Amino acid sequence: MWKRRPVVGGRVGGIVDQIVDGSGFLVEPTDLEGFGQAVHHLLGDPLAAARMGEAARDHVHRAYFGDTHLLRWAELFGAVVATRSP
Repeated sequence: MWKRRPVVGGRVGGIVDQIVDGSGFLVEPTDLEGFGQAVHHLLGDPLAAARMGEAARDHVHRAYFGDTHLLRWAELFGAVVATRSP
């Protein structure tokens, strides 16, 4: 995603948080037809694929790179420490 590529992923675990609307397609893990349709759509519409790739890159940069990612880890550690303090 950070290389401006749209993705097709299975709707399981953390992938659901990573692929947001406009950055790719989420399909049920057992839906091979849906997976194929999503890939076919991306290959058949290069302009839409490029837009989704840009959206994917923007999402990754906002959500996972640099200070944002470090601040989220700090918040998580702070919350863990706060729940363990007497």
